[in-house]
Amino acid sequence: MRFTVWHPRGAPVPREVSSERFVFRAPLAPTFLRPVRLAWQQCLLPLHLRLGGADLLHSTSYTTALAASTPTVLTVYDTIALRFPRFCTRLNALHYRRFMPLSARRARRIIVPSEAAKRAVMEDLGVSEERIRLVPLGVAETFRPVTDADELGKARQELGLPARYILYVGNIEPRKNLTGLIEAVAEAHRAGRCTHRLVIAGRKGWRCADVFAAARHPGAAALVQVLNDVPSRLLPALYSGASVCVLPSLYEGFGLPALEAMACGAPVVATTAGALPEVVGDAALSVRPDDVRELRVAIEKVLANRFLAQRLRESGIRRAVRFTWEKAARMTADVYREVLAEVTSEE
Repeated sequence: MRFTVWHPRGAPVPREVSSERFVFRAPLAPTFLRPVRLAWQQCLLPLHLRLGGADLLHSTSYTTALAASTPTVLTVYDTIALRFPRFCTRLNALHYRRFMPLSARRARRIIVPSEAAKRAVMEDLGVSEERIRLVPLGVAETFRPVTDADELGKARQELGLPARYILYVGNIEPRKNLTGLIEAVAEAHRAGRCTHRLVIAGRKGWRCADVFAAARHPGAAALVQVLNDVPSRLLPALYSGASVCVLPSLYEGFGLPALEAMACGAPVVATTAGALPEVVGDAALSVRPDDVRELRVAIEKVLANRFLAQRLRESGIRRAVRFTWEKAARMTADVYREVLAEVTSEE
């Protein structure tokens, strides 16, 4: 197979990818602007596909080129914009409500990362099970336990980390339930069952003001530290140094930070929302997504019981090795072959 990869202008090109089989191209226009991105995807991309003689198009994020005559594979990570529009901007909800169903009907196969996402695609987009293929995400090999004291110390100094901390990694937006996490940690401090700070590492997302307001509240201001952009090279050390990593999400189509945390040997507490139970299995403490008290108690258990924390560390590492990008790539390539064989049989 030969691949042409279209990527946003300015995005880094992976150096380890063979240039003989892969060609990387970027649109001339700034596709971070929605009107430009729509025009490129719906008008220019079909033209490129036709002129380039492409055999297959894989649209990797929710929507595809509707006018393209090329057989299409579509990846849908979740249907949050349809199922929980309150977790999206109004414009995003309108955009995906319009284009996701059309794209789903256009695609020969739809790739999803979890059984939860599969059920959502069937229910919310009306796609038959026969057209859906499950391809779990993977965790990069760079995510592994960092045990070297010097490396941990350098990361702690560069990021300004406290000696002991509870960690959240991910976007800062309403469905991540960070106000609930802040409340749980603050209650644990007030009860005298926690002396750790809460470190929130993630990019500012939609409606993040409520999170920062909660973090500035007199009862929490001294307990919360926000790291906006953590360099990827420091993430393994950030995870490894955490006493517990918490995913308090109200919904997840997969939950990659849970997998990264487990791969680095961090004990994990995660909610039962969406696909998180599929990802963590029995290698994490699971809590209901809407119960702050249950979340607080689970965090306190991990911090107070070193035997429990060690069990979660060990079981998390064992579970994380099941999820690799190599496996995901092989499964994705199998979907390509399946579609191409189907097209050939129809000719």
